[in-house]
Amino acid sequence: MSIVKKQLHLYLVSDASGETVTAVGEAAYKRFSTLETIEYLWPLVRSPEQVKELISAVKKNPGIVLHSMVDGYNRDYLIEQCKFNKIYQICAVEEVVSLISSYIKLSPDRNSPGKHNILDGDYFRRIDSIHFTLNHDDGQNIEDYNDADIIILGISRTSKSPIAFYLAHRGYKVANLPIVNHMYYDFLLQMKEPLIIGITVSSQRLLEVRRSRCFEYSTSNDGYNSEFFDNYLSLNSIRDELCYADFVFKMLGIEIIDATNQAIEESASKIINIFFKHKGSHKKA
Repeated sequence: MSIVKKQLHLYLVSDASGETVTAVGEAAYKRFSTLETIEYLWPLVRSPEQVKELISAVKKNPGIVLHSMVDGYNRDYLIEQCKFNKIYQICAVEEVVSLISSYIKLSPDRNSPGKHNILDGDYFRRIDSIHFTLNHDDGQNIEDYNDADIIILGISRTSKSPIAFYLAHRGYKVANLPIVNHMYYDFLLQMKEPLIIGITVSSQRLLEVRRSRCFEYSTSNDGYNSEFFDNYLSLNSIRDELCYADFVFKMLGIEIIDATNQAIEESASKIINIFFKHKGSHKKA
């Protein structure tokens, strides 16, 4: 006798990167062997407008909202809107946190719970994404960039690689390509499948990062090229590089993430949101 599977639309909502709610949701739905889950990830939900957009999506494909919202106002608004629209919602960690808080008489903070590694299809997809990202770091293997989910562009030391590898661990195949003055990037106009994103930072922040990196390099290498590094650390040169990168971004017509004062996780979460917009759905692969 064939087993009939039931289907659940599960909306994973967070005002941060979404890692916690994704892990909790995965641990819960994997307890049901005959359940087919369609997941929609909504990270960085930080305004009433985003909550309204989420509610509209849930009304089109009714399901459960599982969230880890911390911000009081937006969290309350989400719960209120779910109640008004008769949408089931639950906080991913609220009951556990409340029990611990009550037991030890201590108010909770924002520490994240531990996560479990499960050897399933999602796990192997993440491994595949990590391998792809490793093989396409810093301009490697350009010939198959069209196989990427996301291509990240930026000049040297704009955190392209850390953001790429964070996204890879979230299951995205990412290539990153350095922007170098006077090189041509119009071949990227032929890329139809990948989302192409530009990364920028302020010139002053970039100067600080490069100074730190060059100090580490000069103290551990005898072949220190002072002429190269003098230019590399010139504020005017940095501004010129950023200006050329901006020209490339505009030529390609791509969105730009300013990573100046952002953690890697926040920059990556913004890229995930743009990726969903590019794909036309918050539905996870």
